[in-house]
Amino acid sequence: MPKTKKDSATYFKIGAGSATLQPSGTWLIDARRKSIPKSLQSQGGLTKSQARARLIELEKKYPKNSLDKNLEYFSNDELDASRIALEEEYKEKGNRPTLHSLVKLGIEAKAKKDISDLFTYMIEDVKAYNKLRMTARGNKRGTKPISANQRQKENKLLEEFCNYSYEVKTASGKITKKSFSELKTNEFFDPDLEIRKKAEDFIWDRRQEDGSEYSSSILNKSAKILVKFFDYLKEEYSKITESNPLKGLDSKFTLESRSAAPIIPVKKVRRLFEVATTDVKWIRLIPYMTFLFFSGRRPQELADPNNVKRRMQWKSMNNWEIPSSQSGGLIYDVPAWEENDKGENFKLGKKSLDATGDLFPSGVAWLKWFFIEIEGRTELPNDGEIHFNRDDWEELRENVALFGEGRWHADSPRHGAASAVHRLYPEHKIHWLTAMGHSESTFLRNYNNPKLTEEKARELLEGILPPPLQKRYDNKMKKLKEMRKKDTKLTKKSRKG
Repeated sequence: MPKTKKDSATYFKIGAGSATLQPSGTWLIDARRKSIPKSLQSQGGLTKSQARARLIELEKKYPKNSLDKNLEYFSNDELDASRIALEEEYKEKGNRPTLHSLVKLGIEAKAKKDISDLFTYMIEDVKAYNKLRMTARGNKRGTKPISANQRQKENKLLEEFCNYSYEVKTASGKITKKSFSELKTNEFFDPDLEIRKKAEDFIWDRRQEDGSEYSSSILNKSAKILVKFFDYLKEEYSKITESNPLKGLDSKFTLESRSAAPIIPVKKVRRLFEVATTDVKWIRLIPYMTFLFFSGRRPQELADPNNVKRRMQWKSMNNWEIPSSQSGGLIYDVPAWEENDKGENFKLGKKSLDATGDLFPSGVAWLKWFFIEIEGRTELPNDGEIHFNRDDWEELRENVALFGEGRWHADSPRHGAASAVHRLYPEHKIHWLTAMGHSESTFLRNYNNPKLTEEKARELLEGILPPPLQKRYDNKMKKLKEMRKKDTKLTKKSRKG
């Protein structure tokens, strides 16, 4: 379309044409419309008001016809070029579309392109999202940034997604490959792309480094990462009016049900505590580990890695004065809501009601060793909070091969402790259901693990002790085994006699 000259002090357009101020101070009208006689198309020596009135009069007397209107938008050259393009494109196919339908499609395509110019390619949004996830604001489930390990996994998945290739069918019917890397972010929300189906294919197509398939748990987590990322895109771009096309995608990847709770072998737990005593930063994790393995506390009820405020407070130990008639250790509080020394209130327990926990004597021994022997205190603490550092915890576990996919489950220590107490003390089931904070159905589903023998259960809860006591315990068990061996020999001899 030709550029339109704007009205000014020396020019205006109205009715059938325009008027221009001449050097003489008079106005000249120009009304070169084909329907207007040539003798009336130009007239000078008029005042501004006369020029205006004359143009309006010509508009009423000689109205614009369709051809005139069309030629204001399209030149003859443009119309010729359009006609030739249509003839070449459809001379073999036939069924030529109407010009107005093509113009409409062109306008819609132009509008989409104008919007696309406001967006970047998705890989740039992935970089921005990764930076956001480094901050506390990027973690909507807590007040602390997500771990570097989790962020690395997310970023790897999203980068793979941005470079995923899918098949498309061209107008000629040929199948070709196209990559997500060629698309602007807004194009992923276009219903015509059918991104949900392609995202599902992407998740199913992913493979581990050795070529094997990922577990259903990883597939489910991958879908959740994509859904969360698309939520972020909608928040970042107000121009995206469509809903999240991946919402609910994780429901396509159902989690496998497990028949027995995952339990860490006793020798691995023993090794974990042994290695923890060899480094200053790891040794500070011993109180946290103690409640995990010797009381079966939920990790988040001790120290939520995503919420720095959610920490067990030492006042929960009730001055370390309430003995347990069941374990021989100590009873402590697990409040639903807690207040720290700063006066900050936060949700601590998973349940909505206050509860109590039971810490085995081995756990009490580890805490006494840590606070009295290592930190040099004269008494156990009644204020402050339990120490936790996620990077140190992951580094410690990595040193004993308890880190990474398939090697660690956050609830494994709890599963081990719960399975062990139910194996050793079935007659006190009600107490341990309460102390562990789970129902009988949960016990039957997750903690009735036949692989954990009574001997291993006792070793887990009673036989992993701080260095000064471990040797004494090992010698005691060695003598006990020797006595049992002698008793067995005597029994065999008596039977023969």
